[in-house]
Amino acid sequence: MGVMISEELRKARLSRARAFTEGTSPADEQIAAIAKKADDLDAALKSVSEAAAIGAPLWLSYIFLLFYIAIAAGAVTHKELLLETPVELPFLNIKLPLKAFFLLAPALFVIVHGYVMAHFAMLAGKAKAFADLLRLKVPGDTPADHAIRDALRRQLPINIFAQFLVGPSDIRKGGFSLLLWIIAWATLVAGPVLLQLLLQLQFLPYHAPLVTLWHRCVLMLDLVLIWWLWKLIIAGRDAGGPKVENTLCRARDRFLWFARYAVAVPLTAATVFFSVFVATFPGEWEEEPTAQEEPSDGSKSPGERQTALCNFMLLVRPWVLPGTEIVFGKFDALADNGQGAETPALFGGWPMNRLSLQRFDIYAGLGAKGPDDFKWKPYTFDLSKRRLEQADLRFARLDNIDLRLAQLKGAGFNEAGLVKAKLMLTHLEGASLSSAQLQNADLRGAHLQGAALDLAHLQSANLSATDLQGANISAARLEGASLAIADLRGASLLGTYLTGADLNQVHLQGALLAYAELKGASLVRAELQGASLESAQLQGASLESAKLQGASLSGAYLWRTDFGEARFDEPKPIRFDRGNWTPSFFRNFQETPWTTSAYADLRKEIEELPKGEARDAALKRISRLDCKAAVDEHKIALASCDSGASPPERVTAWRIRLERAAVDDTTYAEDASKRVRKLICEGDKNAIYILRGLLSGGNFDATGSNAPALIGNILGRKMLRKKSCSVSKELTDTDRVRLNEMRARALKKFSPALPPRSINEATISRQLSPGR
Repeated sequence: MGVMISEELRKARLSRARAFTEGTSPADEQIAAIAKKADDLDAALKSVSEAAAIGAPLWLSYIFLLFYIAIAAGAVTHKELLLETPVELPFLNIKLPLKAFFLLAPALFVIVHGYVMAHFAMLAGKAKAFADLLRLKVPGDTPADHAIRDALRRQLPINIFAQFLVGPSDIRKGGFSLLLWIIAWATLVAGPVLLQLLLQLQFLPYHAPLVTLWHRCVLMLDLVLIWWLWKLIIAGRDAGGPKVENTLCRARDRFLWFARYAVAVPLTAATVFFSVFVATFPGEWEEEPTAQEEPSDGSKSPGERQTALCNFMLLVRPWVLPGTEIVFGKFDALADNGQGAETPALFGGWPMNRLSLQRFDIYAGLGAKGPDDFKWKPYTFDLSKRRLEQADLRFARLDNIDLRLAQLKGAGFNEAGLVKAKLMLTHLEGASLSSAQLQNADLRGAHLQGAALDLAHLQSANLSATDLQGANISAARLEGASLAIADLRGASLLGTYLTGADLNQVHLQGALLAYAELKGASLVRAELQGASLESAQLQGASLESAKLQGASLSGAYLWRTDFGEARFDEPKPIRFDRGNWTPSFFRNFQETPWTTSAYADLRKEIEELPKGEARDAALKRISRLDCKAAVDEHKIALASCDSGASPPERVTAWRIRLERAAVDDTTYAEDASKRVRKLICEGDKNAIYILRGLLSGGNFDATGSNAPALIGNILGRKMLRKKSCSVSKELTDTDRVRLNEMRARALKKFSPALPPRSINEATISRQLSPGR
């Protein structure tokens, strides 16, 4: 031990002596030794090899995660999106909540992707240092020098990225290099972007704005990482080696240059544009932001900023909507007479930005045998406050479903089972519920503007305070239903069954109720101005304090109808060509006498309704039609079932008042024109729905020769001494086509008979039109 210490001491003294004589210090020698290590080619080769060895399993794990998330997300179906079924992770057999998966998966992947890209960026730095050192050690450019450098490069491990960055020249520059380029680009650039888009597209039919916004933000973050780190990776790639001049190499170099500069930037912009503007769901940017207080510093509040964003998106949407419809298809619930029409997506059934679940059975979806399994619950499944715009649920079975406050604009429920469904305050604007089963359903306060409810079964349903402007409810079954305070302006109730229904204080201005079944219905204080009740069966109906100015009662069945103090002679006229006051009703396309058996059949029909207050109230209302009853509940005499008997004095007085209020067709047409214009041009935000309802119901025919000028005003032309119509701005191309066709027919029909004053007004209107 002593000998070793003395030997080291001797070497140290010799080193100090040598340094003294040469003028260098021990620190300089230490730095020189470190510099020698930094200039060690073997050390650089070892460093690259070690980094590549770590990168191989890391890259494989990354690829596994990419495909793992893609498989898990791709397996999510529309049924699972509707029912929020947890996502079962493959191999792990772990169930993750649906929203949690689609929130965590993009974030987890972008973190792993960023880590892998950072690792390969550092590997590229090491590879670049090795290549520079190799060229420093072997600086020549002769074939022999290239052979030496390639021989050293071949000592690198067989790793795709190591070979791609600093491998032999025949791998980096030959035809094999194109394969390496494709592998690197596909796994580190294209794959991550496609995965993020897949996650967004798979979750898009769920209609969750915040989650979709999160997907877009993560996608943009991933694109930033790609642009930053991919540039570092490519910068570390050695471009040295013998020049190989052949057609394949030149084509490869041109392709890589083109892909890097002429494709990458536009492709990135197109990806962002697609994610933000094209990959949207119906109604995403139509939601009004909640009102918020203004900040004290005068800056814009979050609500104002959101409003500005929504306005910008709504401005852009018309330009990109065709692209959205091409990619995701289109579903029009009101097409084909309310039966619905679907345009397929770009690749058939995928991608879709709305749920498509025709013939879906809620009981089968929940693994239940039937309704008995849910007797302990107030509903079968909770879909309240969900956003399901334009969902295709035709022929689905959704009995007793909870859809309160849900967004279902433009959804299709044709022939769907919605018995006892809870649809309070639900948005169903433009939806189709044709032939749907809605018995005992609760639709209080629902928004059904422009919806199709024709042939729907709504017996004993509650539609109180419902918005039904311009809705089509023709031939629907509403026996015993409640529509109190509902807004049915411009709605079509042609041939609708409303026997024993509650229509108190309902708004029916301009509505079409021709041939409607209103036996025993209560229309107390109903707003019926300008409504068409031609040939309607009003036997036993109550019109106490109803407003009938401008209504048409021609051919209506008025036996035992209670007009009470109804107003129909002031301030405007009515149409009353003839009325049927005899005890009869219209059945099987013929007039039939009203008898005791007819009342028994009617009562039996009401008794078949679901038991409850609605049925009991309906039975009480139709009791007025019982031939055995001589007086009503107020002890007032009723008309006899004997057609030969004299009517009570009260009935005679009503008949005289109706006949006195009736006017000729010209006067009625002028009044109808003013009413229609006021209803449409001076109405509220629902005026467009009322207009479409009037167009479908043929109510414009009542305006007679005034129709051309009125329609011209609706289209945006100015009328003499009249303001422009506010609804003109909301007209679609389809609306304008229908209005122009109707105007052309009216001009053809009435122009020859127009009086000089009307012709002058029409001429002035055309001269004042914006298009001239």
